[in-house]
Amino acid sequence: MVPVERHNERMVIRSFHLPRSLMRVISDLSDRGLFNNPSEAIRMAVMATLPDVLKVAELLDDGGRGCVVKSLFIPRELRKLALKLVERGVFKSESEVYRFSLVYFLIKMRDVIKGERDKSIALR
Repeated sequence: MVPVERHNERMVIRSFHLPRSLMRVISDLSDRGLFNNPSEAIRMAVMATLPDVLKVAELLDDGGRGCVVKSLFIPRELRKLALKLVERGVFKSESEVYRFSLVYFLIKMRDVIKGERDKSIALR
């Protein structure tokens, strides 16, 4: 990481892999004037989601470290959708699709897990 000073804020440069198709969608958002540039769109996405992901991690007794293998039956149609996401480059593997889906689900269910909301309301 390389520290960079910008507008009196301390920032670091991070590089990561993005599927071309995802980058096209992000670039389109900036081309339409919704964001100044693709970097701003990515920063906004990260700022909007990381706090929720952190809250899910706080629900885990081991902080999310360590893995187990979980086998389960998945409807063929759902598996086809997962494979399509991998094929399009949105995720690197089918496992990554399922992990992301689980974290997203837990974000929506966070209040239910804490006992503050009914399950049917959270899943809407």
